Amino acid sequence: MDINWKAALLTLGLSISPAFAQTGDVLNMNTNNKISQYSEKPYIVKKGDTLWDISQHFLGNAYYWPEIWYVNSQIENPHLIYPGDELTLYYDAANDNYILNVVRLKEEKWTPEQKISEESAYIPAIDLKKIRQEVGELKIFDTYKEYLNTKKSTLLSERDNQILIGSGDIIHISKHYDLNKGDVIYIYSQPEEINFQGNTYYETEKVGRATITKELTNSLEALVHYSKKEIKEDDWITDQNIKLSDSFVPVHNSVGKTNIVKIYEGRHYTGKHQNILIDKGYSQGVKEGDVFDIVEKARNEDHEDFVKGKVMVYKTYENTSYALIYQNDIEIHKDDYLK
Repeated sequence: MDINWKAALLTLGLSISPAFAQTGDVLNMNTNNKISQYSEKPYIVKKGDTLWDISQHFLGNAYYWPEIWYVNSQIENPHLIYPGDELTLYYDAANDNYILNVVRLKEEKWTPEQKISEESAYIPAIDLKKIRQEVGELKIFDTYKEYLNTKKSTLLSERDNQILIGSGDIIHISKHYDLNKGDVIYIYSQPEEINFQGNTYYETEKVGRATITKELTNSLEALVHYSKKEIKEDDWITDQNIKLSDSFVPVHNSVGKTNIVKIYEGRHYTGKHQNILIDKGYSQGVKEGDVFDIVEKARNEDHEDFVKGKVMVYKTYENTSYALIYQNDIEIHKDDYLK
């Protein structure tokens, strides 16, 4: 197969001023995954597409989108693919790599003002709704004081003395000077204490969303219009939502060895499409989009540590981060490490 080596020499400048026609950016990715029947057929990017969708098209599995977008570390700008671009996935047999060719079909000349208006038109990395469905919406507090400063209300007695509440139910919450009729509020589970290597973290999960509908004498009334799980009487309320980014680019991390703090669903091991908590955050240089190798420690001196999968960070906090496992050969255990 002929590879477009001329296109491979093009740089990030294409994304900054795309005054080109029938030329392309080439993004290398290393993967041995089975490529779908559409891999070498051109695909025209549509408005509303994500790299998640494009991965599903080319690889038959949306979770492999980091492999499509696993570019050289010097390319840090995510604004590379836009609606109207033509994408083709090639296999480079000499290097056992797949190459994503990005072709600008439409010649455009942007003024600075036009460039600003076009920034929002790039293809985002992930389908945030899908990520939320698959890995939930977890939040970490580094101190209990931080949790108390975020907490603005608690659940009081419920309609008909219900113990569990869901979508469509009315809840009563304690008054707070920051909360008023019409405000959207978010409901979180009671924080779970996590102790790891001398550090204590407090983890909570968003379980619902409601709107304050009535101000009463000693409380507020709210209508629940979304619940991921049953809402319980010991849950707490804030007006702060968990925000996930959709504009990062997967790149190899630069922070070195990192530990797994927690795997989920009450297991001692986990695997593809699951999330983990790691013991480094933005204070240690971890960024959303950082990709780590998952490494198993050698069982004895006759063996060596070996890589058995990959994770990508999708949410960072001060000293911890959440990462999604998108590739693994065998089970992932808590005593594995990342690098």
